[in-house]
Amino acid sequence: MEKITVSTDDFRVFLMERNKLYEMYGKDYNEKIPAIYEKLANILNKDTFFTEMVEKGVNDRDYQQSALQNLKIYLMMSLYDFSEDELNDFKEKKDLHKISDTNVLKKINSILGNQEQRAYLDVLYSITKILYGDYIYQILESYISEKEPALSECEGVKDISQCDFIIDRYKEYVDSLSADATPKGPNVDDSGQVIVRKGDLYHGTNFSEQVIESIANKGLVSGQLIGIHEDGETFMCVDFFKATKDSTPEEICTSGKRFTNGPNQVVFVINHSNLEGEDEVIPNITNYDAYNEKTHEGQKAREIVNVRGLPLDYLTGAAILIGVPPFMISSIIVNSKIEEDEEKINFLSSHFPKATIVSRQSGEILRRPIEISKSK
Repeated sequence: MEKITVSTDDFRVFLMERNKLYEMYGKDYNEKIPAIYEKLANILNKDTFFTEMVEKGVNDRDYQQSALQNLKIYLMMSLYDFSEDELNDFKEKKDLHKISDTNVLKKINSILGNQEQRAYLDVLYSITKILYGDYIYQILESYISEKEPALSECEGVKDISQCDFIIDRYKEYVDSLSADATPKGPNVDDSGQVIVRKGDLYHGTNFSEQVIESIANKGLVSGQLIGIHEDGETFMCVDFFKATKDSTPEEICTSGKRFTNGPNQVVFVINHSNLEGEDEVIPNITNYDAYNEKTHEGQKAREIVNVRGLPLDYLTGAAILIGVPPFMISSIIVNSKIEEDEEKINFLSSHFPKATIVSRQSGEILRRPIEISKSK
């Protein structure tokens, strides 16, 4: 990697850093920021240490925390009373625990024990930490965009190996779109009402011809593939609710809240039997569910998402990496404004000829799959 040259324009501060600066300098803290940026740029540009930490982090996500700790010690030694020999010895070791010089350790403990020095170091380290993350993201974004332009929004990946993993998953997903498969139809009770079975997945969206055409062509995919910023939880995944019991369309639309409950909403249902067991269709795609931590594929998906931020669990949701092809859609539940509009029903049916169109209000079938109708 070429040596990184940091510009003062590269630095950013957020609320936490501003609060720290306010505590140190009072209401005029903004006047101090340019000098701090200049000092940090001079420190980080004087050698290749920052570049080395970025390069190691880009190639190994497990090293990133160690890199940040090394940068904190590096800043401390650059800011305070350490000799060039002491700094160079640390740069060679790149590990605080490998420092055996008692004089150096005493200096470190003295700084950390001084409230003013520690506060100053803390705010400069906090700003450097933001910069480090920005560089990691920019390099990964450039790497993945060059290899696969469709994945230019790479939030969620943490190193080069994950970029390669996502690229491979995306290519396999694209290949799956050409598969000739037919979903299992919905379950219908004796009264003719469709029942969404326990374990079925459902995903709602607002009806528009553009959205419907996109799903018909690309499937239900991660928002990052269609220019929608993710919410900080399920990066690179498409999110589903999971039916926790046998339910009517009305109950499904109600439980999905704002995603399924509006008069102009359509709800795509994936039959559970097509996800597991004898009737599973494409397990090489659908097994990558970030909520399923018991499988190898689920564990790989969990490495991409923000696990601590997941709003559901395996009993109530699914987050499938990249997406689910359109031929997996078993039925489409329509809310009132869609059901009342014959043109919209025809539009849905023509774009999803293998799916059953279902009324939310009555639970009855409004339109059967076109291919089945033709065969009768």
